[in-house]
Amino acid sequence: MKREPIAISCTHCDRLYSGFYMALPRSSMGILILLLLLGYGVIAAAVYLQQDAMIFFPSKQSSEEGDRLALRNGFEPWRNAMGAQIGWQSMEGGPANALLVLHGNAGYALHRTYYHEYSRHAGKWKTYLLEYPGYGIRAGRPTEESLTAAALEAVDILAEMPERKVWILGESLGSGVAAAVASQRKDMVSGLILVTPFDSLVSAARSHYPWLPVSMLLRTRFESDKNLAGYPGPVAFVVAENDPVVPPELGKRLYEAYPGRKQLWVAQGSGHDVSSFFAREWPLIVKFLTGA
Repeated sequence: MKREPIAISCTHCDRLYSGFYMALPRSSMGILILLLLLGYGVIAAAVYLQQDAMIFFPSKQSSEEGDRLALRNGFEPWRNAMGAQIGWQSMEGGPANALLVLHGNAGYALHRTYYHEYSRHAGKWKTYLLEYPGYGIRAGRPTEESLTAAALEAVDILAEMPERKVWILGESLGSGVAAAVASQRKDMVSGLILVTPFDSLVSAARSHYPWLPVSMLLRTRFESDKNLAGYPGPVAFVVAENDPVVPPELGKRLYEAYPGRKQLWVAQGSGHDVSSFFAREWPLIVKFLTGA
């Protein structure tokens, strides 16, 4: 005959086990939450303290290497009134139009000599490649303030010739520098070309770290939307359709916010590097800027 299992009941044992079972998860959960909060705080503190190293990636080069690369690409040292080298200038180009290039984070100024190829064939502009403090051949430490100050000095030098028009091309990080300069030298800058720009560095950082309070942590902000608000000149905006570094919606948002004369170009299928895009679009950009 089949025997049914015997059920053994112990009210005291059931209560004891139930209490232990409920207490253990609560205690573990509390410890886990505490550890997560501690880890989050450590990460936030590290971001705040090390943010310059996370934002700026300066590449260095020797003076000898720079001279060889410059000569090979038709450039020569560009110096300020005190004789200190601040970048490179093209050997070709007329005096009427100066293109000041503010490069992005990757590499250094002489990696952007191709911009002169475009401006040389469409407008005969003379190209100036500004080097940032801490990048390339230039000493110093990169910060929002030092990059902006270097660009302001460059514009002041170029604007010493009254009949010269100064056009600024700022790419990625350099777009933030360009907007900052335009806000302080409104009458000296004839027009801007902003390549893969962002409305603010806070927005760009938030797109990569949405789980961090970047607005509270970032000292370097490059608020291009605010800096462009009072600029009266024409602005060409170039965004990359598949940009993984600066999402295209940030550049489009900056374009929509700008109240002045503007035009938007979208580099279809391009990532963050849109250098090939300029080979065909540069004449149209120049035509827009100059109103030709």
